[in-house]
Amino acid sequence: YISYKSEAERLEAQTSPQLAFRALFQGFMPAGDREGAIFAFEQQKRLSVLDLVADKRQRLLGRVGVADRVRLDRHFDELRALEQRVMALPPVTAGECRALGDPGADPTVGGDNAGSGSGDIGTNTGYSNETERARLFADLIHMAFVCDLSRVATLQLTCFQSHMNVFQPTTALGRPIRADLHEVGHNGDDQNRGQLAVSTMLTWHVGHFAYLLDKLKNTPEAGGTVLDSSAIVFLPEGGHGTQLNDGSTPNQTHSVENMVVLVGGRAGGLRPGQHVDGAGRHPVQALVSAMRGAGYTGDMLGEVSGHVGELFV
Repeated sequence: YISYKSEAERLEAQTSPQLAFRALFQGFMPAGDREGAIFAFEQQKRLSVLDLVADKRQRLLGRVGVADRVRLDRHFDELRALEQRVMALPPVTAGECRALGDPGADPTVGGDNAGSGSGDIGTNTGYSNETERARLFADLIHMAFVCDLSRVATLQLTCFQSHMNVFQPTTALGRPIRADLHEVGHNGDDQNRGQLAVSTMLTWHVGHFAYLLDKLKNTPEAGGTVLDSSAIVFLPEGGHGTQLNDGSTPNQTHSVENMVVLVGGRAGGLRPGQHVDGAGRHPVQALVSAMRGAGYTGDMLGEVSGHVGELFV
C-alpha cells in the first residue's frame, strides 16, 4: 500500500481502468455541457419570440399610422439585430473539462510468468498490457484534475518485486529483454552492461510520467496550464550504487544510493527545468517539497523530515 487516508486507514489500489472510470465519470456531466444546453434552449426561446408575434405584428402595423409604423418597424429591426448578436455568442463551456468516453473492457490479464531464462518468457506470460493500462489511468487522472473531480492522485506503474514480463515493453523501445522486471532490477556490473536493462525499463516508466505531464501542460487553465498549478512527482524504487542486500558490491542497480526523483509543475513556486544535487539527502524530501508546493504546511513525511529548498524559485 502506498496511499493512506490516515495513519491506520490504507487505501486500496484500483487496478481496473473501467472501475476507475465509473467511479469518476459515471453520470458526470461537465458544467459546460449543462450550461451549453441551457444556453441553446434559451436561444431557441428568444428566436421563437419574433416568429410567434409575426402575424400580430402585421395586423398591428395595418392599424397604425405611418409614423407609428416606422417607429414599430425600427423597434422590431432592433430586436432582430439583438437576436442575431445573441446567436453569434459562443456557447458557454467549462474550459477543457469534458466527459471521457468509456474506455471499454479492461486490458487482458496475462498468465503466470514463465520465469527468467525460460524459452517462453518472450510470450505474453506475466504481461497484462501494462502499457495500455498506464495510458488509460493517465488519461483518467488528467481529466479528473481538469474537471476538479480530484486534486490528488497516485499512479503506481509497477510494484516492488514486480514480475511483469518486460519483453513487450522493451521490444517496443528497441532493446528486447527476456526477463521479468524483478530480475532486471538485480542487474549491475563494472562495465554497466546490466544497467542497460534497468535504464531501458526506466525509460518505459519515465515515458508514462512524461505522457501525463504533456497532457497537463497542453491543457489551458486560469491564464496558464493545469501543469502550472500542479506538483507531480516521479519516484522510482531503486538507485545505482552499493548492493542493498550484501552492503558491499558496487555498481549495482539494486541499491538505494544515488536515487533520482523527477518533479514537474509550478505549484507553490516550484521551479522546473533544473538539476539539483541532493548531496545525500533522502529522496522523500523531494516528495515533501512537492507536497509543500501543493499547500502542505508541514515539513515531514513519516520519519523523514526536511525538504529541498532549491526546488523553489
